Amino acid sequence: MNPMKQFGMKSDKNSNTVIGTGIVLEAAMLKGNGIVRIDGKYTGTIDIEGHLVLGESGVLDGEVRADSALFAGAYQGNLHIDDTLHITSTAVLSGRIEAGTLIVDDGAVFKGDCTVTTIGTQQDSEEKKIVNDSSNVKNDENAKVAEDEKAANGDKGEKENEAPKGDDNEKNAKGGKK
Repeated sequence: MNPMKQFGMKSDKNSNTVIGTGIVLEAAMLKGNGIVRIDGKYTGTIDIEGHLVLGESGVLDGEVRADSALFAGAYQGNLHIDDTLHITSTAVLSGRIEAGTLIVDDGAVFKGDCTVTTIGTQQDSEEKKIVNDSSNVKNDENAKVAEDEKAANGDKGEKENEAPKGDDNEKNAKGGKK
């Protein structure tokens, strides 16, 4: 999907920056407004008032701040997204994430910690902290589902296998007869 449409942004010929496939850029700071797309390799700090796209072939290493972002490539560092961060199934991220809203597709890989803050009104703000030391979000979700199913079946199974409680069992335990 076109990130401009996805995030409701209008096109402006002067607002788009692309670091294409095969380009390697090492810089102290990339700062500006609009949409920045990285399909090559960028090392350094990024501060964007707008949308950042890390394409599938993109590699990004450094500190990032943007209004919104779509990540499909490899990222390492500290990431602060004011609004929505969408991590696609091809993305591999390592580091610290702070985002207003987080969307993670099945198969995305993330290692590090993450804080998601949903803010309504100032009195209504809610913060959720997610710590993920696993390298695969999908495996964590499957493990959680398996644990939940095991707990549900385990509790049921234990209750079915328990000997009935009552006077007869107490008499047998004391050596008495039925």
